[in-house]
Amino acid sequence: MKSKEEIDITEVWKCAVRDVSPEWYKAARLAQEGVEAFFPYVSSCQLASAIPDHVPIQLYTRFDAEVFASGASSFSVVKRLFARPGLRLFGLAELHAKILLVDRRFVSVGSQNLTVRGTKNLEATLFSDGLHNATEVYESTANWKSKAFEVNSDMLAAMEAALPYLRKLYAAFLKEAHKCNEQVQFHREEARRRREKIAKEKARVEQLQTEASTAYVLKRRELLHAIDDFCPDGRVSEEFAKEFIEYSAWTKNSWGHGPRPAEGAARNVFHVPGLGWCWNCGANINRHKLAVSFAILECKRIIGDICDDSTYIETHPYGEILERLKNAVWSCVADSNHQWNKDWYRCEDNCLMFGYHKINLCDFVQRILEYLPVKEVYERWKYLVSVM
Repeated sequence: MKSKEEIDITEVWKCAVRDVSPEWYKAARLAQEGVEAFFPYVSSCQLASAIPDHVPIQLYTRFDAEVFASGASSFSVVKRLFARPGLRLFGLAELHAKILLVDRRFVSVGSQNLTVRGTKNLEATLFSDGLHNATEVYESTANWKSKAFEVNSDMLAAMEAALPYLRKLYAAFLKEAHKCNEQVQFHREEARRRREKIAKEKARVEQLQTEASTAYVLKRRELLHAIDDFCPDGRVSEEFAKEFIEYSAWTKNSWGHGPRPAEGAARNVFHVPGLGWCWNCGANINRHKLAVSFAILECKRIIGDICDDSTYIETHPYGEILERLKNAVWSCVADSNHQWNKDWYRCEDNCLMFGYHKINLCDFVQRILEYLPVKEVYERWKYLVSVM
């Protein structure tokens, strides 16, 4: 069963997505039996002026001090309407609907108020000339009418007397409200600027992270290619071995002067079957010697293992790699029988001692790292971590 609040729409309704007042005036001029109007806010007499004088009018509106003090409704207009012969004025609290009924044959339901501003706002209203639709709306508003009170002259006088003071209070309220709104707007702008700043910083950091990550990946890939190109066949040439000796050999003379670069030390590079290119201060195959080929290839192997382990660089300091490489070179000393030295060979201040000559392990490893740029990969990773 249909409730009192439900309306059957069986006839055609038209929609005015514009000012609907011309339709109101057109229907009002043809009124014969009566007009009922439900408008929470009123500031125009035009509709009432269009209705013939002999036609009774019932106007339901919000009759309260706040509405008039705020200017939402015009008290002077309501007062003139109250004085119109045949018009009864009713107060209806919480009214929000905007409905016009003319002779129970014309009905409009929508958002437009009976105000001047309502003719300019973006409004939408349904209206119909159908008898059935008007009757349905008329019957559905019966419950509202029972909650309304009829406004009399005493109520008008009391409202009129209170409004000047209330308008002052409301003006003061609006002034303070405006200040509050300005403060709220200021803080909204501050919050917006903070959000934009955070967003820009986030985008900047993300860009840096992307760039740093890309640079790290590229540098790591570059290192892998360098490893592949470094002694690709697993052999070290005589020229390559001499290069490392020239770079890392130092000497002292018999009077203790020096150390200084050992000029001509590369002439003492010689080949030993099973050990490859070796070096000692006198090119003596029967003395302790540094297996240069093995040292170079062992350093290559260690760096290759580090690159194969995707987490090693992220979890081990660069200094640890240097120590591993120096120890690898240190371990590549063979004795007079061409066997690896069982104990750690004599080493002082990171130098392997061969009489007055020595091989600086740091220099030897540094030469390796000039070909295999592990440090650059570490620097890229360190930067990537700093921007994460």
